[in-house]
Amino acid sequence: MRLIVPSILLVTLLSPIVAIPAIAQTSSDPAASLVKEVEALRKTVEEAVTLLDRALAHQRTEILLKRLDLKERRVVPLESELRHARDGLAASRNELERFEQMIEETEQRISEETRSGVDPEESENRILKGDLEQALIHVRRNVESDEDRVRRLEDELAERLEEIAILEDLLQERLDKLE
Repeated sequence: MRLIVPSILLVTLLSPIVAIPAIAQTSSDPAASLVKEVEALRKTVEEAVTLLDRALAHQRTEILLKRLDLKERRVVPLESELRHARDGLAASRNELERFEQMIEETEQRISEETRSGVDPEESENRILKGDLEQALIHVRRNVESDEDRVRRLEDELAERLEEIAILEDLLQERLDKLE
């Protein structure tokens, strides 16, 4: 494309200049031949401007296509990372539920032991409950961290998809103008 446009432009610009002597030789009136030469040059310049405008429009369209392609290539890994983050969040939430359930079961065992007369201070389940509650704190932090990560990735993906939509609109406008 880059070589074709200058070549076409050169041929278009030179063709009237080559034809000018022929026009001048066939005409007997010098003023009339001068008018024809000027007309031919004006027409050639207008055609050259039209060709340059089209070439510029095509180049801008190519640039938009490349930008769109680049944006789309950036979206694919981001979508993959978001899926992975959502999977991690789901796993963290499952772990949170599991720990909450284990604490609840441990509390039930402590209640049963207390009803059966076991000294609460000597209960191994109380120690286990304390350990589970400490672990639960860490699991909750993991869930919060995973939620933040998913939120951040969703925002970034939405931003990129919006940029792509804008580029697609611009590209469609350019293509409509070229038709």
